[in-house]
Amino acid sequence: MTLQSRFPSKSLSGERRLSAVEFARIADALETSLYWLVMGEPDPMEVRIAARHSFDGNGRCHRADAIDADRQTLQDIAVLYQQAYQ
Repeated sequence: MTLQSRFPSKSLSGERRLSAVEFARIADALETSLYWLVMGEPDPMEVRIAARHSFDGNGRCHRADAIDADRQTLQDIAVLYQQAYQ
């Protein structure tokens, strides 16, 4: 994220307001949700997906081999939940 050098101080002092896009970029840079950035708490409607996985002890990583086959179904379910709570 590229910010002008005076941008943060002007925004914090109230001289300049942040746009929605700027808030979203800040949330991305902080690796958090826009909801958390604005509300200060986890989004109660956030979609979370858990999948069975295996652990490769040699490579020290988790693998979810079946996730590719289920990806579209999981995305469809996430959309349905988001539409239901909007």
